[in-house]
Amino acid sequence: GSSSWTTYATFDGRENFSWNSESAHNTRNSDQQGNQTGAGVAYGADDGKRGTYRVAGSRIIVTFNDGSTDEAEITERFSDGSVGAFKYNGKTFAR
Repeated sequence: GSSSWTTYATFDGRENFSWNSESAHNTRNSDQQGNQTGAGVAYGADDGKRGTYRVAGSRIIVTFNDGSTDEAEITERFSDGSVGAFKYNGKTFAR
């Protein structure tokens, strides 16, 4: 079987964001001789967290709906000044 996870960070340009994830799983069942006896596919989605954000220099500061805050580091900007990529919790997100 195999699994994949995708995480999306959506910033609406009006200081609101959402953080969502999706997962897909493929399974194969085999008997002791290696004969395939079944297969399945599962999909799941998580609405994740929501809140507001602001850009301050090279940082994106987010405030979650529960009042907690966190920061991401901007790693790429486009020529128009918009954010092309950022790093959060050790992972890079790009548009």
